[in-house]
Amino acid sequence: MQKVPPRPPLQKLLIYWRLPVIAAGSSRFRTRWNRRCDRPVARDTFQEASGPMDTTSLFLGVIFGAVGTGYIVYGRKQRKGIALLSGVILCAIPWFISNNILLTAAGIAVAALPFVLRY
Repeated sequence: MQKVPPRPPLQKLLIYWRLPVIAAGSSRFRTRWNRRCDRPVARDTFQEASGPMDTTSLFLGVIFGAVGTGYIVYGRKQRKGIALLSGVILCAIPWFISNNILLTAAGIAVAALPFVLRY
């Protein structure tokens, strides 16, 4: 019986999520699926459920999330409610808007809101 080397943590996680395990240079793991999984999991399941995900929308989500996090920290420290609210909205709008142009326009508008509404 051949001794099997321990799997790296990423492979264990992929097997737990029932995803195919592909290890470079090892033909044993190249096409093997988890034994508990009765059928292969479709690779485009996420895309069918939430619409197409492209690099631009991912990048815009990261940028607006970072700016929103900065607004949240600033709003909490300085006790400015409009900055805190703008930060929460900036972190949440990439979840609800999938059009990149509309996402950019809404993100810029919400990011400018603390500068327009001073109190």
